[in-house]
Amino acid sequence: LMTFVNHIAREVGKDYPDTRYTYFVDYHSKGLPGHTQPEPNLVFWLVRPANIDRAHGIGHPQVKQWEQSLDDWTSYDNPVILYTYYGFYTFFTYWPLVHVMQQEVPYYYQHGGIGTYSEMHQHWGTQGLNFYVYGKLAWNPLADVDAIVDDYCRAAFGPAAKTMRQYYDFLEHTMEQAPSHYGTNAHQQEVFTPQVVAQADALMAKAVEQVKSHTDKHPDPGLSWRMALVARGQLVSKLDLGARHRSEEHTSELQSHLKLAC
Repeated sequence: LMTFVNHIAREVGKDYPDTRYTYFVDYHSKGLPGHTQPEPNLVFWLVRPANIDRAHGIGHPQVKQWEQSLDDWTSYDNPVILYTYYGFYTFFTYWPLVHVMQQEVPYYYQHGGIGTYSEMHQHWGTQGLNFYVYGKLAWNPLADVDAIVDDYCRAAFGPAAKTMRQYYDFLEHTMEQAPSHYGTNAHQQEVFTPQVVAQADALMAKAVEQVKSHTDKHPDPGLSWRMALVARGQLVSKLDLGARHRSEEHTSELQSHLKLAC
């Protein structure tokens, strides 16, 4: 791959000497090439592999392969951009990864990364905090993440800021304490159990009531709209995960009956 891209960079570079060329590394293949050196006008686009645990950031033992990839590709003098998954498309429910961004984005910056790219999908009701924090860290990778989250909750939810901070912290803690999460629906329902969903639902209901009490006296269409958006996101999560949990319970019961019948 590097030989191929080197050829393009050299030939096209004759007509466009100020242009840089990029391709995905550690995506179609793994590790550094054994006998090829990159042209100086190459930029490496380092992709976080799908088989790397998503629930934890660099520094965790299960993320060692990703850390090693970054060390490998920044060993050249070429720029490196990181391709990550701080938003997710497989499900519309929770994807609390602020704690991962807090660990990883400063690390990328301090270890030679010149930028990050993250897949984002329009799940604003459940993953909006990720989008906000990611944007802030892309601008300043060493920013205070706790202060960013406080700012988000205060600006978005006003009288419910403290409760929404508890809601987000609870989901972050749940993900951080998970053994692993590889971005599948099976892992999603394992991590976010019925008990977790119920506790998140109670915090959301409390926040909704706090906003309603405030807007009944001080109408604020923007505040009401933002609260309704995340409340709908919680409802989607409750219905989706609830259906998956019940399906799993039904399957287990069916298997038990079949064993008894046998």
